[in-house]
Amino acid sequence: MSKDLLEFLMGTERYQKDREFKRSLLEIEQQYIEFFSKRESNHVNEEHDRLHDHYMMISDNYHVKFGFKNDTDLPREIIDKCMSEFIRIFNAK
Repeated sequence: MSKDLLEFLMGTERYQKDREFKRSLLEIEQQYIEFFSKRESNHVNEEHDRLHDHYMMISDNYHVKFGFKNDTDLPREIIDKCMSEFIRIFNAK
């Protein structure tokens, strides 16, 4: 989907928050790249495990939900950093 269409569908503020959050998650993944690079990927087109394999993000026009899959085996430190960023960016509690 194009940026313009996504921004139209989500609204500018929500679109910007979504982009900021995804950038934050990529930064967290890079902080722990040694951890992820030592783990096998569940996807044939990826070299190693990725942060996006462990979380779910669900949204509609009014709400955004973020959480980790029940079977994730990520260290608590990574989960906590991701949750902190979600709360910071989306003002969620």
